[in-house]
Amino acid sequence: MSRVYMDEVRMVSDAPTSDVQTSERLHPPASGRLRQQLRASTGTCIALGLLKGRCDDLPTTAYLLLGERCSNACAFCAQSSQSCAEAGMLSRVSWPVVDLSELLEGLRLATSRPQSSGVTRQEGIGGLKLQRICIQATDRAETLLDLLTLVPLLKQAAGIPVSVSFRPHSLKDIAKLFDAGVDRLGIAIDAADPEIYAQVKGGRFESAKAFLFSAASMYGGKISTHIIVGLGETEESAVRLIAECLGMGLTVGLFAFTPVKGTALESHRPPEIGHYRRVQTALYLLKLGMVSVDGFCFRDGMICSIDVPESRAIKALSSGEAFETSGCEFCNRPYYNERPGSVMYNYPRPLTKDEVVQAIADTRLWSKEAVRHELLGSQ
Repeated sequence: MSRVYMDEVRMVSDAPTSDVQTSERLHPPASGRLRQQLRASTGTCIALGLLKGRCDDLPTTAYLLLGERCSNACAFCAQSSQSCAEAGMLSRVSWPVVDLSELLEGLRLATSRPQSSGVTRQEGIGGLKLQRICIQATDRAETLLDLLTLVPLLKQAAGIPVSVSFRPHSLKDIAKLFDAGVDRLGIAIDAADPEIYAQVKGGRFESAKAFLFSAASMYGGKISTHIIVGLGETEESAVRLIAECLGMGLTVGLFAFTPVKGTALESHRPPEIGHYRRVQTALYLLKLGMVSVDGFCFRDGMICSIDVPESRAIKALSSGEAFETSGCEFCNRPYYNERPGSVMYNYPRPLTKDEVVQAIADTRLWSKEAVRHELLGSQ
């Protein structure tokens, strides 16, 4: 999921393609061992040597997409049953169809050799060391059986953890996935507000949350969830849900809402950066245990202060980790929510000192002068 220099993307066979959006023809459909098409993000294809190209930041996780045109009708999703977005899109990332045998060989090579010296992060290389595999799976009748087939093949080829993001229909489905070798399961709740949940996902928020929490109770430390910031929720509703999820032992990944052409929310604006930075800050300080949900002061639903001394809070945020991609270990999902050169909601790499200063200042919880003084001293 990286920024790709379009004019330089080439198949390994060097057959030309002028734009990764035409990548439907990069490979034939996946092996007959699977019932549905298998795709990989363009950045993953470059990292595995299945495509030649340059990226600003290569993924540290191999991102796969199983199936298409989900049976659910999430208003923000390119794979929704109601979407008319391109079949090979998820968020703003292009996902070429891959051949299963070529993918498995690429993963075997990428996890059995160290990254070659002298390789810059802009270059695609088959020997890049990947740390994890993440399968995004649409909700279709065939998906569970395909996952039960695919996960053992990936584990055998790569020998690294495999995560699955999927909407299971029962706790028995979850048990089957873990029995097949899944290391972590992501069950996305997405919306932080019951009314917004009903509008953009359909169904009842409380029922979805109860199922998520049941899974977390049964499989402690192995369940993740995603929360999309910018769907219209207040910061208070997001923070309270985050605190509940962390209290249940869930890993929380934040996503900035991204309008995708062809979806019901294609005209909805992405979140204002201060709104997103404040929720990122809340997640990070809650994870560190530096504050409880009662330590946040809200005004009209917006965080206006946090009950942590200014100096201590800024020092805690000084690593910049709060503003990097959050969620599962080794997940950096480059440019999943951003356009190159635009606002960077989730950094796929460590931040520079100046980026840290700006990110903390963007929260508008502390002045930029105070942040500079704490982090840079008299510089």
